[in-house]
Amino acid sequence: MKILFSLFLLIPLSLQAELSEWENETWKCLGHDILGTGEFNGFAHCINKQTNENFYWDFDDDGFIKDDIILKIPEDKSFIIFEEYIDETNNGMQFGIIKNSDIWFRKYLDGKKHGLEIVHQKSEGLTNIREYWEGQFSEATPLEIKQIREIDNDYVIAEYFAYLTDLNGNFIPNSFYYESKTKLDRANNMQPIETETIYGKMNNEKKLFGQGVYKKNGNTSYLNFDKKDENGEATKISEEELEEDVILFSMQLLSLNIMKEEFGEENMIFQNKLKEKYGVNYENTFDEILNGLDEYISQNLVAK
Repeated sequence: MKILFSLFLLIPLSLQAELSEWENETWKCLGHDILGTGEFNGFAHCINKQTNENFYWDFDDDGFIKDDIILKIPEDKSFIIFEEYIDETNNGMQFGIIKNSDIWFRKYLDGKKHGLEIVHQKSEGLTNIREYWEGQFSEATPLEIKQIREIDNDYVIAEYFAYLTDLNGNFIPNSFYYESKTKLDRANNMQPIETETIYGKMNNEKKLFGQGVYKKNGNTSYLNFDKKDENGEATKISEEELEEDVILFSMQLLSLNIMKEEFGEENMIFQNKLKEKYGVNYENTFDEILNGLDEYISQNLVAK
């Protein structure tokens, strides 16, 4: 993607070797014009005067951004963002990290969140996954929350929650609520050893009603929460007796899992690009990534 810096070309401030500096009311830039064409055709650093954000671009000989990837760092270095930048806006994947090393992965379309967003709060052991549609929460796709509850040398205990939300991200009372607890084997690539799952409609008192599903270690039961047995437990029903809303929510959960797989494949391609270009690994800490970028910038933003 070729970004428009035509305003810069009208007001060159200085020229030293192949490093050129341009400035207008919004931007101040320093970059390579190795070919002497009056356009950036190498590494460049631009500061947005209004936001004090630092943008780094790597241009090819024709003035197009290599790999359609830009790097963004604010003046206070409180976060780092790598993103695909196509047609002069965010289009594609984004990876971000803040000082406490919490990270996120997002997908954009025409400058708006569009697709899955995965936010890892490492300090809290918390992960949120949700879908956006043209910048808004998707009301048709459940929000998924993963919480790490316990870790030892052998196992990880994790809880998962999923539910539909309103546009403010709040649970919608009397809609479906999913809860699962899983024991994962650290020695076997985090494969599940024990899993217990239940979901059904939940009211304001956080009680399940109507019909729902219960699963334990691969065995599935279908329940009627409105009809109790002699022990006060929900009675079992057949799969054929399930109402359409239970089936619909099950399909929404399945659709979310498919989206996560597809997003994971796209994100892996993006992560490989970042690793190849900048040496970035999303498992690195904020300081490790920042130090690596400082070195990359110092090596590339010099006269050649």
